[in-house]
Amino acid sequence: MDGMEEDSQDLPSGPLKQQEQQQQQQHSPYSSRRGFLLGAPLVLCWPRGVQAEELQLSIPTPSSSTDSSSAASGAKQAYFDFTVDGKPAGRVVVELFEDVQLGSHRFADLVRGVQGVGFRRTRINLLQDGFIQCAGVKSLSYSGSGRVLIAGGEELDVLEDELAQQKHSHDRPGMVSLVVRNSKERVSKDKLVAMNGQLVTVTETFGELPNGTAFAITTRPQPDLDGTNLVVGQLVSGAEVVERLAALPRVKDNSDSPFFKAGKLSGDKRADVAERAFGKPFARIFVAECGFL
Repeated sequence: MDGMEEDSQDLPSGPLKQQEQQQQQQHSPYSSRRGFLLGAPLVLCWPRGVQAEELQLSIPTPSSSTDSSSAASGAKQAYFDFTVDGKPAGRVVVELFEDVQLGSHRFADLVRGVQGVGFRRTRINLLQDGFIQCAGVKSLSYSGSGRVLIAGGEELDVLEDELAQQKHSHDRPGMVSLVVRNSKERVSKDKLVAMNGQLVTVTETFGELPNGTAFAITTRPQPDLDGTNLVVGQLVSGAEVVERLAALPRVKDNSDSPFFKAGKLSGDKRADVAERAFGKPFARIFVAECGFL
């Protein structure tokens, strides 16, 4: 304000002063209401107690016009950025099948990370000759209420129904599928334990039931997966990335070893532990980031 007052004092008086003042008003961004709106800073008032998700603000971005065509067609393409021991290992892009309604919706929710539950920071825990597998998530809800917002919830009945009427198959490389059933039956064993001064028979079950979040990507036809995995999409790019991951060193499958077979027959727990490690990669392979294009 002081500077403006000094400038006004230096202006000549009379008609010349009025003419120069009119010129300044014409060139000043604050000389009209429109100019004031353009020159003034933008201030957003945030309602007290309102969360960001409740506002649902829609702010256009330069890329929104390019994404509108894919959104209008209903095509969904998800990307996954992998790392190996903390170093970038490449990106793959998966196109979801629209005719697998619940399976694709569930996969999409996990890609988005609904309620903080998603594929981001999950680990590739299995490398096989024909596919790689991501472990998925252990819990479908991190909220205090325990409410599950992932499509399908905790029950796999509907996924089982879609699996029974599988519309696609693992007939070529690049097929992406959710693990719905275990490929091997869970092993249960009885053992005697001391409890309250008595010997009690306790049944131990090895292995975990799938929760419909682990997923596999094939590197060659895998018809054996058709009975356990629900195909939800296919790779559209990044097949070479999957091939490199599948070729990484892993724990050798020694199921044909006579020592392993003897351990399984005798009920040795070490054989069960060794079996669960078959195919696990030595490197730490993670999904660093994921989302939709």
